[in-house]
Amino acid sequence: MNVLDFGIAKVVEPDDDAGELTADAALLGTPASMAPERARGDAVDARSDVCGLGAVLWYALTGQKVFPAPSLSALLMKHAYEAPRPVPAALEALALRCLAKDPAERCADGRRRAVGLAEAERELGER
Repeated sequence: MNVLDFGIAKVVEPDDDAGELTADAALLGTPASMAPERARGDAVDARSDVCGLGAVLWYALTGQKVFPAPSLSALLMKHAYEAPRPVPAALEALALRCLAKDPAERCADGRRRAVGLAEAERELGER
């Protein structure tokens, strides 16, 4: 997962004969953070980048890609047609405890944070 491209980067190998860097119907983007419309080959706009940002945020929170898949085609199908998995409840609860407005309500104990992360990891493993 590349945090810099949000699903819109492209690696190209220029064709010496054509002299162009892109081609019609070329797949653009990093598949792991690709917006559904890009995976389907539909028109894209700035909202596609927002979807890529969401995939990067999911990865930052969970350490996993939104859609694990055994192949590129399976990954594109998941992006195009499946709903993403929700963030684990244990991880959401931990994040909210850390962000509490009242400092006394924050999860200041490192052991409690570690337990929250372990719970989230177990929840992700069960999916």
